[in-house]
Amino acid sequence: MTVAWGRSSSRLAGVVVVVLWQKKPIICMDCPQYFHNVKEDVTDVNGGFYIDESRGINFNPLTRVVDAVTDLLRIAAAPTAT
Repeated sequence: MTVAWGRSSSRLAGVVVVVLWQKKPIICMDCPQYFHNVKEDVTDVNGGFYIDESRGINFNPLTRVVDAVTDLLRIAAAPTAT
């Protein structure tokens, strides 16, 4: 996959891509979600990255894993004074 910026389609390097999976009880009303798994990667100079889409094994038979949430974090480094 590739990360690009808006309409200009310029590819972004150095962006942190985070995919988060959460789980919740199978039977409940307005139940909270709990952490299940997270994977992260940093884009290369062409804006490309790879994250395995496997969410991992849910060992609790009374919960189910909900859809993944993907976040992009652009970390800007401040110039250092020498």
